[in-house]
Amino acid sequence: MAYYICKQGEIPMMDTLPIYKIINYPLQNNGYKPFAQAKLCINDTKLIIEMLAFEMFPKQESELKTVISSEKSDAYIDVTATATQKLCIADSRGNSLEKSQIRYIKGEDLQGCYWGMIAEISLDELQQAISIEKINIGDSLMCNFYKLSDNVEKAHIGSMYPLEYSDKNSIYKKENLANFEVIKYGNI
Repeated sequence: MAYYICKQGEIPMMDTLPIYKIINYPLQNNGYKPFAQAKLCINDTKLIIEMLAFEMFPKQESELKTVISSEKSDAYIDVTATATQKLCIADSRGNSLEKSQIRYIKGEDLQGCYWGMIAEISLDELQQAISIEKINIGDSLMCNFYKLSDNVEKAHIGSMYPLEYSDKNSIYKKENLANFEVIKYGNI
């Protein structure tokens, strides 16, 4: 399957983007596997990520996470939102990305109640953090989206791209990230 980051105009049309579903739960045999999804796009100044988890009563340990890297570097960006509204965008050294923004969202639609995040990552900070010069149409980023919780009652780890899990740091390993190609799409 091909994965894409759609190049959009200044005001992205999020409803037209491909939806990446978090359906791989390597440690759950018949356990809790909450439905979660992600969308992402890029414009001239930022990478935009929207993630939703469909959980009516999420446990406080419940979190959504995006990991972004490049083929050229082991550095990454970690974007995290928890059900208790703790939000963070940081590089692999733990430094905050000051020009980037993240906000908590929640609501209800035909699929049910959800919570999540919308992150807007400055391309300048992204490029510096993962050691790439520029992101053009045809270029690629390495990404994966995760739904995690270490709550005793509803412990789970799920991913969009199949995950070979050995410990908590597995989510940052290159082999657990998918190749996402930047394509021309939408309102540009």
